Amino acid sequence: MTIRGIYNADGTTTYTVADQRNIHSKSFSGKIIYGDTALVVSAQSTPNMTVKVSSGECSINGAILQNTASTNLTITSNTASYARIDAIVAYINGTTYDLRVLKGTAAATPSAPDCSSNMYVKLAEVYVGVGVSSIQNSNIKDTRSTNKQHIIESLSSLVIDIA
Repeated sequence: MTIRGIYNADGTTTYTVADQRNIHSKSFSGKIIYGDTALVVSAQSTPNMTVKVSSGECSINGAILQNTASTNLTITSNTASYARIDAIVAYINGTTYDLRVLKGTAAATPSAPDCSSNMYVKLAEVYVGVGVSSIQNSNIKDTRSTNKQHIIESLSSLVIDIA
């Protein structure tokens, strides 16, 4: 049996990424967005076929993605006969961390792509009409607190919510 202290201030103990994930996963399991204004998806100020994801952090079972500045993502134009719904996600898988657009399927009654996998934190859904040339804020639905995900401001607010 090996016993060791975690975050031992002995000056010689080193920690791996696996140690960090293990520690974070004990406190913050599941899909979490850190802060009410973190990773908000919005239309560009001069609308076009891109959306802007604000800075912020999220995690999946202790693996933390940090977006340090607003990031633009391009929505593919829709030339189909029906509208579609794309999903904007934070993608965390192994050592790959990314913000992505998951393209939906055009249909008479469109639905967003499935984001229930433990690789995705679903940030927003974007309605993409037939032949549109720009994305408006009215086309964007905030989904950060859906899909079994949680937005927390701080650990103390999470503990208060549990009590």
